[in-house]
Amino acid sequence: MKRCMSMIYNWSRKKITVGEKDMVIAICDDEEVMRRKSLKICKDIISNYNREFEILEYTDGSEIDREDIDILILDIEMPVIDGLSVKEMLENKGIDTYIIFVTSHDELMPEAFGKNVIGFTMKTLLDKQLGKILEKTIKIASQSILIEGIDSKYITYIQADNVYCIVYLKDGTHQLVRSGIGNIAKQIEGSGLYKINKSYIINFEYLERINEKTVEVDGVLLPLSVRLRKTIKDEYRKYCRRNARFVNGRT
Repeated sequence: MKRCMSMIYNWSRKKITVGEKDMVIAICDDEEVMRRKSLKICKDIISNYNREFEILEYTDGSEIDREDIDILILDIEMPVIDGLSVKEMLENKGIDTYIIFVTSHDELMPEAFGKNVIGFTMKTLLDKQLGKILEKTIKIASQSILIEGIDSKYITYIQADNVYCIVYLKDGTHQLVRSGIGNIAKQIEGSGLYKINKSYIINFEYLERINEKTVEVDGVLLPLSVRLRKTIKDEYRKYCRRNARFVNGRT
């Protein structure tokens, strides 16, 4: 009998300023104890986000019947259709589900590599490893990170303020955070945020124009390092291609 359990969680912690659409996470493992462990870890991680997550549970790869799964926590060894076969099926269909493999046999890991495979964890190390890999995968899937509890999707730019930073938000508000711009710059890879000089980080989502010595972000002109101008233009083009929204002449 097919067993697919679906749960929707929606926490309201004040860690992100704006809500977001659902993200679908699936756990596929034939061992109930491992599904329970994975579910607990998922709940702990997603409690940091003020958005809805739908969590699905499957007991075998043959049960996976949805193409809108964003993140799949996938056991490699299952009796009917194993994790490697699921990965191949998703790749053949062109489905961009991000996969986190779980296994009891590390010798199987070389076979499990693929373009959407984000990481691996041994079942014996699940408690230590899965949470970190899941956080990374959520960041990749949503192209956002948390900056002192603020979802980067809604940050227009960040300004250094001595040992602190001022975070400017799309809704017109701003917040002072207890983190230096150097520390924040270490976290922003893959998020759409980019450092444009020693004092400012911008969000490419809200970038309107790159000038000779300034950039315009959500109607605000900010100083641009001339040395970084070409690099920033190149990175912005890559960002636009990834998001399929490049408009000729925008930069």
